[in-house]
Amino acid sequence: MDLEDNALGLTPEQTDKILQFQDLTGIEDMSICRDVLQRHQWDLEVAIQEQLNIREGRPSVFATEARAPPVVHDHIAQQVFTDDQPEGPGVVTDPLGDVVGFINNYTSRFNPHPVFYQGTYAQALNDAKNELRFLIVYLHSESTNETQQFCRTTLGDPEIIQYINTHALFWGCSVDSSEGWRVAQSVGGRRYPLLCVVCMREHRMTVVARSEGACSPQQLLQRLRRVVSDNEPHLAAARADRVEREVTARLRAAQDEAYAESLAADQEKERRKAAAREAIAQRENEDLQRRQQEERHKQELIQARAAMASRLPSEPEPGAETVVLLIRLPGGERLTRRFTLGHTTQDLYDFVFSHPQSPEEFEITTNFPKRVVARGNSNLHEAGLKDRDVLFVNDTNA
Repeated sequence: MDLEDNALGLTPEQTDKILQFQDLTGIEDMSICRDVLQRHQWDLEVAIQEQLNIREGRPSVFATEARAPPVVHDHIAQQVFTDDQPEGPGVVTDPLGDVVGFINNYTSRFNPHPVFYQGTYAQALNDAKNELRFLIVYLHSESTNETQQFCRTTLGDPEIIQYINTHALFWGCSVDSSEGWRVAQSVGGRRYPLLCVVCMREHRMTVVARSEGACSPQQLLQRLRRVVSDNEPHLAAARADRVEREVTARLRAAQDEAYAESLAADQEKERRKAAAREAIAQRENEDLQRRQQEERHKQELIQARAAMASRLPSEPEPGAETVVLLIRLPGGERLTRRFTLGHTTQDLYDFVFSHPQSPEEFEITTNFPKRVVARGNSNLHEAGLKDRDVLFVNDTNA
């Protein structure tokens, strides 16, 4: 191997990078590993990021692109707090499953917390790029003693939660999973818990800051504010550039739209006229149907009253077992009729219904004390009615 390396003109450091690249990507052909690294000026992190992004991301409801935009490191301006380099799992097989599993586990143990992005790292990068927002990446490790206290106090701090939710997308995963470990290698993490900030800078998604290890809420808030303040001008410039491009595109689209609108104007006028004619015809048809229905109902009611009148028992002769009831209809009409005390209250209701001026739906009440005479099989004596009682008919639909 050493002779072959010397023949290829590789330094020991370059050889070591090839071996690391091969181990993390699973590419067996050493020449391919060398060519990829050479293409990226032997920047191991960038080469790994691009190669794994080729395999990255299943399409989901969370993003329209499966491949992540390339992410580079601003080695000059990036703020880094670093320590030991841990070891982790291998190639990603189910990135979305790793993320969802982490979020569910984290939420069951630590609440409250910032709102996690429900998708893969590639999808989060795409959304942050498309929306020109900051992306805060949180990498979680159960192997460090600082993690649980950091989650409970720092990430659970209300001011931290509000600041992150307001200013950035928040993506997280465990480095114990393949997706989390792969992202940790991509952003260059060496100590956990790890937070890094990614944003658009000079037309590239760039890791502009890393915070490794536990820190207090005040420290983290101060760092985030400084990073956002330092990099917001770059996002503002990207937004301005995007707005300019969108304005130009809108101007061109407006010209096309004006032509299309002019062409469609006559068709729209005709459509509206046809719609108006149809609406008038529909209203007329509905009015006709309503009048016909009302007339049918009126005739049915007349027939029902007539049928009821024909079924009424004949009016009894005056006698000890008869009572005369005075009935006042809602329209002021007065009815007088004799009933036997054995007649039912249903007979009383049927008599009132059979009158042409009676309401269709009604109830009968006494005057004093006022009470409702219930319709049913009770006879008039049981209903407490006496000779010369005055009853009132109340329209229940009024």
